[in-house]
Amino acid sequence: MSAPRSAHNRDSRQPLREVAYETILERIAAGELGPGAILSPRKLGEEMKMSFLPVADALKQLERQGLVESKDRVGTRVKVPTVEDVEGLCNVREALESQVARLTAERATDGERKQIVEMAIEVDRRYASPMTSRKMWTETNSYHTRFHRLVAECAHCPALLRAVDSTNVFTLKILFEWVLTEKVRPAGFHEKYARSIVAGDPEAADRAARAQLAYGVPGWLAIVEQLEPQRRWRL
Repeated sequence: MSAPRSAHNRDSRQPLREVAYETILERIAAGELGPGAILSPRKLGEEMKMSFLPVADALKQLERQGLVESKDRVGTRVKVPTVEDVEGLCNVREALESQVARLTAERATDGERKQIVEMAIEVDRRYASPMTSRKMWTETNSYHTRFHRLVAECAHCPALLRAVDSTNVFTLKILFEWVLTEKVRPAGFHEKYARSIVAGDPEAADRAARAQLAYGVPGWLAIVEQLEPQRRWRL
């Protein structure tokens, strides 16, 4: 993980609140700031060499996205996902991504179908490799997220892509998967899913998407169920 960015090495054209937002999001995605980690605007500002206000604005944006939570007279922290949060995310992802799969099966170009399969194979290769560092896992998870967004883009439905983005299903996935760094996936897991989509049968693509999204959910819920009691707010 690279050192936190500061006001001194930022793009001078980029507002400080954006630098703060991107830096904090990067640290959450990397697991450096895990669920329940306390987020002090003043301390974060000192680390990033900027004032309190842009950091506070960044934390408010992250809270709107569901990655951060605040409690009056207690403070702000990285969100600790609950069973309800995860069940909700899974339901929303199933509804959106099954429709994405159907449309992509019908509308993707030949070039896009090739790219989907290539990325899927690479996702499987990365997950099959030994995760020797947190940085490697973070990069793998980021690539995995880009694969799913590519599938959404290839549906060629701007309204559906906006829905995917506005519900933050990929951003929230970063946070929730932090507790599943050792999740094991079958060999060829994503390639099989990709080939079901690019074959051009919307019904088969829909079934493949639902099966892929359902995999491992019970174990995921069991882990999250144990996480919340361990990381209750300190009152």
